[in-house]
Amino acid sequence: MKVEIHRSDQRARASYGWLEARYSFSFADYFNPVRERFGVVRVLNEVSLSGGHATALHTHTNMEIITIPLKGDLEQLDANGNRDLIREGEVQLLSAGTGITVSEANLLSGEPCSFLQIWIFPETKHTNPEVDKLAYNALVRKNIPRLIVSPDKKSSVLRIRQQAWMYILDMDKGSGLDYQLNRTGNGLLVFVIEGEVNVAGGQVHRRDSFEMRGADRVTVVAREEARLLLFEVPED
Repeated sequence: MKVEIHRSDQRARASYGWLEARYSFSFADYFNPVRERFGVVRVLNEVSLSGGHATALHTHTNMEIITIPLKGDLEQLDANGNRDLIREGEVQLLSAGTGITVSEANLLSGEPCSFLQIWIFPETKHTNPEVDKLAYNALVRKNIPRLIVSPDKKSSVLRIRQQAWMYILDMDKGSGLDYQLNRTGNGLLVFVIEGEVNVAGGQVHRRDSFEMRGADRVTVVAREEARLLLFEVPED
């Protein structure tokens, strides 16, 4: 088993005044040849968007895009003027397929909205674009991983066009998770939203992440109350 820990302060930083971002992998003007992706995860960005601002319209193709507000509510606008409000406690999955043009906006509040955005390469390209959303907060139970994204059609789960699974996990101090992969050949990327955990003898802090390759299970122990985001994805 190989476990790599990546610290929050090792992420690239972008600052535009009205938008602040941290990049875990190469993105926009930031390029790191050893941090281009993890398996099929191409992007893991943490973004803070000031109130009254929006990004320019931009087009995505052949990408599965997951957006999770961490603080505040985020609007997504499309080229036809449609609006989708993604509230704190919800997750949106946008399957871009043949192409969709969108903008992220924080026009309903004077306070900054912070969110995670994850891009995952799809298993099948050139499909019809789709957008779906799930309210997950009421479904989360302490110390039990809550499945929010899956390749299978299930109730209260978003279906992704990839052999990938995503979970939200709230942990009590001292609790442990023995995670078993759903699929041989996958790897595991864990992002610590809040709190601190131990994995493979290392401490992983708030906004750090760790990546596991070459094993089918890993044990995580919470050093304090923690919220984790787990991505199980194909390594290649």
